[in-house]
Amino acid sequence: MYVIPVPDSQDLSCACRDWRAHWRRFAPVPHPMVLPSEACSTLGCPGGFSRGVHVRKVGMPSAEDLNLYIIPLCDDCWQASRDHPFRVKATTGFAPADLRTTCRK
Repeated sequence: MYVIPVPDSQDLSCACRDWRAHWRRFAPVPHPMVLPSEACSTLGCPGGFSRGVHVRKVGMPSAEDLNLYIIPLCDDCWQASRDHPFRVKATTGFAPADLRTTCRK
């Protein structure tokens, strides 16, 4: 799957303290005994989770998903992917970024 970063989203704030905490709180858990991965979501990157980044899913075979999500990225991948779509790991947990349905509910 491909995603594209949402420009000008770094200044958005969240009731969770920061977007890393938001992702940890709202990323889907694949199994009740498994926590979401704390690794960078970029396909092929072994880096760790240093920031929660706003993205949109692109290239969907069906209707385009226009929702905003938070995914974990390392600083290097965030800098490299700020202006273009990139591929994420199949195991990426997409936390909804809509505050009305998450931390400000």
